[in-house]
Amino acid sequence: MGIIKRQGLKSSILNYVGVGLGAIFFLLVFPQILDKQYLGFYQLILSATMVFVQLPVLGTSNILYKYFEQLKRENRISSFNAFAIIAIIIGCSLFTLLYFLFQDLVIAFYYKKSPLFSHYYYILPPLVFIMAISHYLDHFAMMKLRVAVPTFIREILSRVLVIVTLFLLAFHVFTESQFVIFYIIAYAISLVSLIYYARKFLDFKFSKPTAYIKKNNSLKAQFRYGYSAMAVNFTTTLQNFADAIMLPAYLGLGALGVYGRPLILGQMISIPYRSIAYIASPIIMQAWYDNDIHKIESLNKKLSVNLLLIGLFLFALVIVNADNFYRLLPPTYAEGKNVLYIIAFGRLIDMSFGLNSEILFSSKYYRWVVWFTAITLLATIGLNILFIPIMGMEGAAFSVTISLILFNVLKNMLIYRTFGFHCFSAAYVRLILIAIVSISITILIPDLELNVLNQTFQTPIASVLLNVCSKTLLLSILFIAPVLLLRINPDFNDFIRLIITGKIFKGGHKMEEL
Repeated sequence: MGIIKRQGLKSSILNYVGVGLGAIFFLLVFPQILDKQYLGFYQLILSATMVFVQLPVLGTSNILYKYFEQLKRENRISSFNAFAIIAIIIGCSLFTLLYFLFQDLVIAFYYKKSPLFSHYYYILPPLVFIMAISHYLDHFAMMKLRVAVPTFIREILSRVLVIVTLFLLAFHVFTESQFVIFYIIAYAISLVSLIYYARKFLDFKFSKPTAYIKKNNSLKAQFRYGYSAMAVNFTTTLQNFADAIMLPAYLGLGALGVYGRPLILGQMISIPYRSIAYIASPIIMQAWYDNDIHKIESLNKKLSVNLLLIGLFLFALVIVNADNFYRLLPPTYAEGKNVLYIIAFGRLIDMSFGLNSEILFSSKYYRWVVWFTAITLLATIGLNILFIPIMGMEGAAFSVTISLILFNVLKNMLIYRTFGFHCFSAAYVRLILIAIVSISITILIPDLELNVLNQTFQTPIASVLLNVCSKTLLLSILFIAPVLLLRINPDFNDFIRLIITGKIFKGGHKMEEL
């Protein structure tokens, strides 16, 4: 699948390297050396930043996405870049003003159960500013079909810097206040690196921002689209992170520290989706620009099967290795095991619906997505308020999963009713059956215990590693072999062949092959 395969694979590899670092340190190391309250504090700050950064961007990255071809044809990309950066700076200033205006209200929401956040309330505005600029530059790189380096900066460089900062906190080299300052500096370093890459390698330029406004006959339509995009991005992100934002107010930062471990592990399933959607989005937009609905349908069908295949495999890995994973954590983290199953299932369902968000938001029906996100956001918040007091962490996980299913059903119904196609096929049934059989057989295999080595370690590290490796190998054979032999998805067979031969890294694939 051409450039999607190359950039998607490279981006996925970098994403998984970053996730691997996160898995080692945030899932295994830090729970041993850091108080779970600090892990909850980190999770809350990260979640809140991801939500609020959507507001000051003011939809500029989405305008760039939808109107990139028009801006390029009219030679106005550099003037739009200048306009966008100025708009983001103004947006961040307004956000900061409102953020501190509502300070008392927000602190009152968290103070009783999560006072640590109240002490460092000021951390969000600088992080939001850094992330907002980074967000726009990421989209600029995406439109240039070059996502590997930005992915490296976002997923690896930033994560390594944060890991180092947390280590210094854990070993009391940093105080709490010093940690907060250096946490901000870590993301500032990543932003500077991204700016350098965009300027030197992506021809990111500025010119007079007024040139974008004065010579733009579709300015009203573009602003309307940007406003809608901002609303969708904010509500969608809030929907995804509502559990992590609301949970500390009910159960405390310590509970979020426990909840965050399965949250991170379960979200690993979504990484291929993000990578593929990231590089496929401009191609879908180009197809809409050419009025080539057949290409959109074909691309969605192919990618949806691949996404389900990858999602099922990763979901199966999570399920069969969950018990061994929790054996490596302190006993207090075991209460999050059911959360892992619920979140992993929700992410799998999300992947199984294909690129419905990208398709709709690239079309003239993008406003429907605004209404759908508003509906599901209200459902998410309402379900969290209802379920968390009754079911605790599991209630938060159920809230997110139910809202994800609702959101995807609504989008898929609109696509089918409007354009007459959907992402499902007979391959879905066969892949699900293979996954069920593979998981069932692998779970039935009893765990192996290395009792001699266990006496040496406080936790059964050797036994856990042996079980994870053996179960992963068995599951891989049981799952991948029938998929390849039965040629359930011929494109997957071709993809594996390209990886084995190394051609996927060498280029040479034509855009027409998409």
